[in-house]
Amino acid sequence: MIISYFHEPFFDEAQAWNIARSASIKEIFTFVPHYEGHPPLWHLILAPFAKSGAPFHLSVSLVNITFCTAAMALLLFKSPFPKAIRCTLPFTFFCFYQYGVISRPYSMMMLAFMLMAMTYKNRNEKPWRYIFSMTFLCLTTSLGLLLAGGLCLVWTYDIITQLIKEKKMNRFYADKRFIPLCFILACAILILITVMPADNCYYVGADMEYNILDLLKNISNTLAFLYLPYESWSGTLVNQYYNYTSDMFRCYLEAFFGLICWIALITITKKNNKLLTFLVPYVIFDIFLSYHYSSLHHIGISSTFHIFIFWIITEENGKVELPDFFGKIGSRLKSPLIRKIAGTGLCGLYLINVVFSGVSSFNDIRYSYSLQPVADFIKENDLEDRKIIAAWSFDYAKIDPDNVNGNSIFYDFAIPSNHPKVISNHTLMSGIAATLMPYFDHNIFMNFNNYKYKDDLYLHYEYKEDKEAVFNSWEEQGLPDVIVGYCPIDEVYDYATFKNVRYAIIYECKFHVNFKLHTTDSRTFVYMREDLLDEYPQLSAIYNPKIAGEYVPETEKEK
Repeated sequence: MIISYFHEPFFDEAQAWNIARSASIKEIFTFVPHYEGHPPLWHLILAPFAKSGAPFHLSVSLVNITFCTAAMALLLFKSPFPKAIRCTLPFTFFCFYQYGVISRPYSMMMLAFMLMAMTYKNRNEKPWRYIFSMTFLCLTTSLGLLLAGGLCLVWTYDIITQLIKEKKMNRFYADKRFIPLCFILACAILILITVMPADNCYYVGADMEYNILDLLKNISNTLAFLYLPYESWSGTLVNQYYNYTSDMFRCYLEAFFGLICWIALITITKKNNKLLTFLVPYVIFDIFLSYHYSSLHHIGISSTFHIFIFWIITEENGKVELPDFFGKIGSRLKSPLIRKIAGTGLCGLYLINVVFSGVSSFNDIRYSYSLQPVADFIKENDLEDRKIIAAWSFDYAKIDPDNVNGNSIFYDFAIPSNHPKVISNHTLMSGIAATLMPYFDHNIFMNFNNYKYKDDLYLHYEYKEDKEAVFNSWEEQGLPDVIVGYCPIDEVYDYATFKNVRYAIIYECKFHVNFKLHTTDSRTFVYMREDLLDEYPQLSAIYNPKIAGEYVPETEKEK
């Protein structure tokens, strides 16, 4: 609760609140999931708070903390782990910070896994409890649907194997587990229909034609597959945007540690008769993350699943049986000093997760995590009623493939400014606008949701649009007074309109995204037309970028 108080909600948290506030219940069920890619449960839970006018930050934090607290309470008081494990797991990075402080449906997913672990042991005698827990997992995220599907496949295989062994296969349909399994299958099909991406849904790779062989040959995908079990606990390889470090040695090193984790998990689960229960759902999940789509917060689902697996093993056997070769390795470490060093190293690899939570929490208190200061700035200076444009998503031509800085759209941060040619515009996608919407009671941006979804306060992941019609609707409103975030508005307004018009930077918002030991520094500028500055004596240009001559767009240069 303390860290959440200091945490400024970022885009994902704001987007969910915007949907809960402005989308109808019918749209939350039938329209939104086709673009969000997740079941509607999280939005439905937020809806009573959002639609009643409850405060954004307080509401999303309390809802998230409620689910997180329930999950950690079950872990503390119902799990079979030793007390030292039970008292430290809640403070590991994903349990505490990533899923506890940042408000998203993964707190519900943690609770679902704890409920599943509690009901697993008696699943054959009381199948409905286990089924309802897995159905809850399916309703939290689409990735939960993958894991629950894998677990159901293994359970069905175990049931059929048992009935064949007992020569009772003809009684399969009369088995008390049959109807519960049919129930979750029906739920899964319904959820799949609900979240199936729409034809014009934008997502990573929406326009790409995937070749399975090319994906399998891609070394980065294979490395990602290998390092997941290690990265979900002690690894520090990936940064805030799930990118590889440029140091390929570290990539291969962490993949090596990940391979050791894979071997350990496979041999331990095999020794404890849970190999298929671990392997089938986890491989399905890891393949999806490594070869199709992943983000940094998805990594923690791996560690949560590990907690579930070791919970059911410990509860069933009273302890975790280790493979014989673990004992052989231990017997070779005859020196007490070496044994202590090895033990300390293993404890350190586990407890480093608590350090990750501490570092991320400290950075969250120290720095802004998101754009809330921009909303405060707009309110403090009475800018809501001005014509404001927020930066939208666009792609631009690469200048020099070997020069990262040369490929940046941000040449000098001036508006207007010379910039690389813009290849495509996704005008419906404005993360800045969506992040700021919860702090205002109406849409303050003249370009957000264009002419198509004027009453909606959430971002629409549509990428097939009539760009000319969109730009014409903006142009009819005239030049903006204020711009939030750098954007190529010369794509919208012609050169004559821009003649002798300049925008001055009046506010700079610095924010930091935290992930384990990493923090990424970012900034967003607020601009105002220079001829309007006299109306706001409290404001002044705070940053004057160097301008290389008069701004002339590419089209004018060609003329």
